Amino acid sequence: MPSLFRRRAAIARLAGATVVALVIATPASAQFGGLKKKIKPAAQPADNTEAAAPGDQGSTIVLNEEVVNRLMVGLKASQVEREAAAKEDTPHGRYTRAETAYAEAKVKCEAGQEPIYQRRQLTRKCSTSTAPSQTRWWRLRPRAT
Repeated sequence: MPSLFRRRAAIARLAGATVVALVIATPASAQFGGLKKKIKPAAQPADNTEAAAPGDQGSTIVLNEEVVNRLMVGLKASQVEREAAAKEDTPHGRYTRAETAYAEAKVKCEAGQEPIYQRRQLTRKCSTSTAPSQTRWWRLRPRAT
């Protein structure tokens, strides 16, 4: 059970924090009032005919040859831009080159590693019955005569 002094100190800290929060919140709310006034005129449309068109709620895109060609040209241009950015000496270019080098090294490393079942077979083939690992521990001790 905390002492009376500790309780009063905790209550005093809580009261102080509350006062500080109220002092800080008052100027902030005054600043938000001006922002609200600026947002209201910008949010209302200038012309009522543009705002309420019942058929324009959703839009559809007709996929014809021109639209598909523009899409393909944009995708090719973005690919060229990415490749050019990868060659530049920027953080993005260095990261891309390091990522590519890592992927190539990982493939080589995985090709060089043997699966565990092949390593076990290799160790079994290499070991013979006369190897020390195959002999019993009591056979290694000299016999007392």
